Amino acid sequence: AHAAFYAIGAYASAILTTRFGFNFWEALPVSILLSTVCGILIGLPSLRVRSHYLAIATLGLLIAINNMIINMTSLTGGPTGISGIPRPAFFGIPLESEYRYYYLVLGVAVLLFFFARLITNHGIGRSFRAVREDYIAAQALGINVAKQQILAFALSGLYAGVAGTLYAHMLSYISPDTFSFNEMMFMLTIVIIGGMGSIYGSVAGAALLIVGRELLNEFESWQQVVYGVMIVLLVLFLPGGLVTVKTLFQRRRRA
Repeated sequence: AHAAFYAIGAYASAILTTRFGFNFWEALPVSILLSTVCGILIGLPSLRVRSHYLAIATLGLLIAINNMIINMTSLTGGPTGISGIPRPAFFGIPLESEYRYYYLVLGVAVLLFFFARLITNHGIGRSFRAVREDYIAAQALGINVAKQQILAFALSGLYAGVAGTLYAHMLSYISPDTFSFNEMMFMLTIVIIGGMGSIYGSVAGAALLIVGRELLNEFESWQQVVYGVMIVLLVLFLPGGLVTVKTLFQRRRRA
């Protein structure tokens, strides 16, 4: 459902700034709050279903959110989307150019990266890992599994809400096509290629796949083929993701 959280952040900010007179900095916390609440709501089924059943449930949310965006024409613009989303200003400096806006996105990304590191190094992160590995054993150790699962979904909604808001104001236009099943699969691919369970792996996966996609634009009709082959090769030769490259080199050196 990550693309659904992403869509909620983007549409909330777009609607608030284009129809209700909010500026970017006023709309940002509201968008984050809405996507976080959505994360909590979709986290509730995780208390009763697990594994692929939970994946199906979250996929259902993505489809529902996408259909709502398309059908609520008076609020979301329907299939045509919302245009004219304003660029923000930072301490009076308008971020109209892509270069200036880049530094805003970079600054937010760095802050969220260190926030994620803080979480993973904290007791919360250790609880997350315990629940991921074996939730029954985690319960036996006294961890409130339900609370940790809801918190994990809430944090997912928070991060995606920030990303969606930044995306909407970067392009100044959004439509339902952006927040589709394909976008969800692309996000999942980034995590798998980078290395699941690693913050650094997620950063590496995003850098490789997004830059790779742009570089392959010159191949035109062959772009998707080359891109797909690249992903297959990475999965075959680096099943643990890019984050395992250092470990593989260390093993070969010892051998």
